[in-house]
Amino acid sequence: MPPGLHNELSTPLVLIGNAWSCTVHFAIHFAVPTVDNDYVEYLGTCDGESYYSFGAYWGDFGMCDGWGSTALIGYDIGQFTAPPIAAGGFKFIFHTTDNGCGPGAAGDAGVMIDDIWMEGCY
Repeated sequence: MPPGLHNELSTPLVLIGNAWSCTVHFAIHFAVPTVDNDYVEYLGTCDGESYYSFGAYWGDFGMCDGWGSTALIGYDIGQFTAPPIAAGGFKFIFHTTDNGCGPGAAGDAGVMIDDIWMEGCY
């Protein structure tokens, strides 16, 4: 991976029809080296313009190797606006500061995302 890369995966803005809340759910499996300050960041939006961070994580347990994962976790993106909420979107950004320390026995660093859906409560 080249130094300074910021790889981004964004959902389209999903119309959810004036809900009182909006939660995004997804499964993620990642190996992101900690030793050179790389991380994956989660961001959400209700308008497609203003994105708010839910946090940044690494998945190598402080080494150059190893995997972390979460299954179908949910984040409330509706907390950033007053209801009703017409739409929701989500973004994953993989930040890297240099070419890292890997690959180790588990292979190259990377992020795999599956089963993304938006859930509105009415």
